[in-house]
Amino acid sequence: MENNNILHKVKQIVKNPDAIIDTYDLSFVFVSEKCCKLTEFSRDELVGNQIFVMCQKYKEPCEIEINMQNDPPQERIIPIVTKSKKNIKFKIKSLGIKVENYPYHVEKYLKLLNNYKKKFLNETPYFEK
Repeated sequence: MENNNILHKVKQIVKNPDAIIDTYDLSFVFVSEKCCKLTEFSRDELVGNQIFVMCQKYKEPCEIEINMQNDPPQERIIPIVTKSKKNIKFKIKSLGIKVENYPYHVEKYLKLLNNYKKKFLNETPYFEK
């Protein structure tokens, strides 16, 4: 179940996050509609489960890099496996933040690097100015 308190506090820092991940156990705390459409997983299938559900069978090594508190925002490319077993890659912007002294990893999906479901990704402002 999504934690609305965490989501509310994260949204004060990050505009429209696509995923919030618990840094300690690497489980999803929140996923956006965009995340669900891209990955073909429902919120119920992702929230509360570890991020490895989307990288277990990828043909390339799936490195998990989690930003910690006070790290600057980073852009990187991540490979995932959709629910229908499609291998896709997209560019994300990520940030490590703390909510009530607990660390979270926040992601915004910026650009799909192949043509799969391109209409669901668009360049949007990530951080409030």
